[in-house]
Amino acid sequence: MLDEALLLERKLKEGKENIDQYIIEREKQSLIELGLEKLIK
Repeated sequence: MLDEALLLERKLKEGKENIDQYIIEREKQSLIELGLEKLIK
């Protein structure tokens, strides 16, 4: 959990585009973990 917080903090410093990309990647990872990878387009 701490690693995620540190990564998000770094993305905040990098700018909005990096935050958006981070969120998209985390959502994809969550779908994969739930076995719903077929929902990824």
